[in-house]
Amino acid sequence: MDPNGGALLTIEAAQELLASIVTSHIVAVQQITNTNDVFKVITEGDGNFYIKFHTSWWYKDAPDTFGVVQREAAVVEMLKRKGMRLEYRSWIDCNRRIVNRSVLITSELTGTPLPVALKENPAEQGRILSALARYLKQLHALEFPRVGYIETCGDKDMPYSLDPRENPWSDSHPCQKPENFKKFALGILDSKEAILPANLFSMLKESFEQIPLVLASEYRSPRFVINNYHPFHIHVRKDSSGWEVTGLYDFEAASAGSPVFDLILNELQITPVMGNLDWRPAFYGVYGRDPKFEAYKLMLLSYLLQATGVKPSAEIPDPEWFIRQLPSLIHAADYEAFLWFPL
Repeated sequence: MDPNGGALLTIEAAQELLASIVTSHIVAVQQITNTNDVFKVITEGDGNFYIKFHTSWWYKDAPDTFGVVQREAAVVEMLKRKGMRLEYRSWIDCNRRIVNRSVLITSELTGTPLPVALKENPAEQGRILSALARYLKQLHALEFPRVGYIETCGDKDMPYSLDPRENPWSDSHPCQKPENFKKFALGILDSKEAILPANLFSMLKESFEQIPLVLASEYRSPRFVINNYHPFHIHVRKDSSGWEVTGLYDFEAASAGSPVFDLILNELQITPVMGNLDWRPAFYGVYGRDPKFEAYKLMLLSYLLQATGVKPSAEIPDPEWFIRQLPSLIHAADYEAFLWFPL
């Protein structure tokens, strides 16, 4: 709903936003998410489109989010110029004449969301994960002069640039500095104090205090990071040559920093789909390298804690089992010992 109580996006407004590229009538407008308000626009003969309003709680009462909208569209075009496959169009409307906020508009990405493809093609899971690994390897190979949100990272291929010295938020995300991640991890830990035994709380706090030292090397050669990584935003398609990623949506927080952030969120969300951790060797065999284990462990522990509560979650289906497992995870010395998902 808009501030005046009306619909955030009407069919009439969608028709006007898409007037320059859609000649057929719009059949329906469906709201598909409400973290950010995202609408699917279904047309009679021109395909489907998505209109994204950046309205998540973290924007609070900001009257507009032009900078974030611009980042998303600019990153898509930058990645295409760098050779990444992204099979959709992306543009923005920021005049706030048709709707009351700047919006991102995209055409529909071809293919099937990755988790759906994995579930529907059990015999093809290895090939699908290999396609994902190849794509992320290519994406994470993109280097930048400095950390920060992508428009401040100093890359010559961005259509606009902001001086990070004039924007204190430019390196504020946890993926951009080890000090930021330490603050993030300790904040998660503090929020879970009531459900953790005191000895485990102390052990985790001692581990998280070491984050700046352990993670320092992860930030010395900033690479592209999706940063708001969700596997269901990645689409795959099978053709005569096999499975390939056709692209992904959502570059709202795209940054130059540590790719381990994307790999952690990949593990957290792919593992429940697969039902085990056995997929790791095949994925990393194609990706080309395992992340440094101690850095990976600390990052993954913080996100696992974030998913841990009194009730089961997709990532932590048995919270009591996971809490009993925590000592072995804290002391794990390699990936084979870091068994956070129940068999």
